[in-house]
Order: sequence, then structure tokens, then C-alpha cells
Amino acid sequence: MKNTILGKSYVGDVKIASSKDLVKLKKARNSDQDKVDIKKLKENDKK
Repeated sequence: MKNTILGKSYVGDVKIASSKDLVKLKKARNSDQDKVDIKKLKENDKK
């Protein structure tokens, strides 16, 4: 994942996937739910 964001949590630093990275991961899996999620992620990116 190229577009991660470093976040803080009670267990230490964690990498948070960007919406672009999530879309890539969901396209690779390509389940029916992933297709719905991809559509919503792309709609939110336009806002």
C-alpha cells in the first residue's frame, strides 16, 4: 500500500489505508460486497 497514513493508537503507531488503497484491495477480492463498497468509496472521494 502506497498511500497509507500513520496513526496513533493505544498499541502504538499503525498504518491506515487510504481510500485508493482500499479500492485496490477490494478490486482484488471482488466480492459482491466489495463492489458496493468500491462504489461508495469512489462517491465519497468526489465530495
